[in-house]
Amino acid sequence: MSLSLSAVYAQEGASTGAPSQVGVFLGNMLPNNVPGMDEITPLWGFRYSHPLGSMVYAEGGGVFSHSNGVDWKGAFASLRMDVPLETMIAMAYLGLDYTNYSGEGQKTTNKGGGHAGGGVMSLIGGNIYMRFDMKLNSQPGTSLYFALGLSYFF
Repeated sequence: MSLSLSAVYAQEGASTGAPSQVGVFLGNMLPNNVPGMDEITPLWGFRYSHPLGSMVYAEGGGVFSHSNGVDWKGAFASLRMDVPLETMIAMAYLGLDYTNYSGEGQKTTNKGGGHAGGGVMSLIGGNIYMRFDMKLNSQPGTSLYFALGLSYFF
């Protein structure tokens, strides 16, 4: 499995030698002090990661939810660092968020905030990895989300 990891990182992506990545995810958001949002809320999203160095990425994407009377649309931009860990890739990231949401009985609100997160990726086969993330968001209120998804390295 570690040979597979080395093979993926040996592919030529940008001039850094690291591959670009695109992915989709599903998960749950646990809100805290988010007006009009009291329940654990399912979410889905997508992301694109562009290499800045051999193990450093600029990452951007969107997060969406329409459940329990909540409409949530968000965009994020992160700076991510990857660390090989046995046969997996561990990651940590920091970034900024823009969120447009309306909670149950609330007007639509736009908020800017930040996030910190981390996770792991594991090779499934070929250039496809399974990715697990946990991310703490600020504004509106605070929320913690857990997501599981697929990432394609190219």
